[in-house]
Amino acid sequence: TIGYWPPGRALAIFFGRTPMSTSDKPVPASDVNLVGTLENADDLVGFMSESRILIRRIE
Repeated sequence: TIGYWPPGRALAIFFGRTPMSTSDKPVPASDVNLVGTLENADDLVGFMSESRILIRRIE
């Protein structure tokens, strides 16, 4: 799941459990606007916080 987080003016990329989760699905700690999904979350393994990645719109 990809969401826009208005208070931080940032995109948040969710995969796997988060501290707010009650299952394996990610749950944001505050409101986000959902804007997309990940095709393969495994591609993100190894990225660090604040890494730069390219996000493209698929038409």
